Amino acid sequence: MHFFINRWQMYVAYSVSFTRNRDDHNRFLSIRLKDTVTGQVSDIAVGTDGQPPNFDSCGPQISNDGRFVVFGSGATNLVANNPKNHLYITDRFTAVTELVSSVEGVEGNETSTYATLSSDGSKVVFQTFSSNLRRDGRHTQ
Repeated sequence: MHFFINRWQMYVAYSVSFTRNRDDHNRFLSIRLKDTVTGQVSDIAVGTDGQPPNFDSCGPQISNDGRFVVFGSGATNLVANNPKNHLYITDRFTAVTELVSSVEGVEGNETSTYATLSSDGSKVVFQTFSSNLRRDGRHTQ
């Protein structure tokens, strides 16, 4: 299990096998977030159709206020037209998940991993093997 506790220890994000009931055979890892004050657990990695991710999601990090959660996933149903392992950020207040491993609307042409989120959730730093995400051709962003 991968997990991350935010600075003030109010939120814990973790990856867990996503099942809705015991007849659900989807065993891919998904991202959940627990509010340690209220005990409420929220699904973070959710497909565009409201279904669980169709491949593993892992490596969550949380902004200090718990609003933003960044994670990696090989799922193709988190945003439209996504065939590779990429990084995503979910805004918990708006329930919108966006592709992070892209520049000016162009998704990376290879895998991106190891995301780190700034304390306020406004910036994400990550490693990528994509050749089209940097103008200088280096393989990190």
